[in-house]
Amino acid sequence: MKKDDLTKGPMALHFRRLAIPAALGMLFATLYNVVDVYFAGKLSTDAQAGLAIGYQAFFILMALGFGLSSALSALVSNAKGSGETSQVRQYISQGLTFAVILTLLSMIVGCFIG
Repeated sequence: MKKDDLTKGPMALHFRRLAIPAALGMLFATLYNVVDVYFAGKLSTDAQAGLAIGYQAFFILMALGFGLSSALSALVSNAKGSGETSQVRQYISQGLTFAVILTLLSMIVGCFIG
């Protein structure tokens, strides 16, 4: 596995290597929603209204996902920087477990509300 040392080299390069993939991910998530609205608009305004209501729940779940990802990234980075490999594994397994539980709860709530 390649190890990158973020303390060496130009900061702009490190920033681009970290920020561009995240920005592209958010861009494609937004484009996904734009395409949905476009095709729903071809059906009816009622379909667009339904999407507008559904997107509120979608954005809440996305915010929770981004928050979990940011928190987990900070914890894993600190543990990895300290050389605590066992702590890195623990954070990753706990984060994935929490994400799976949150997903299952969201699915259950969505089945009853939707």
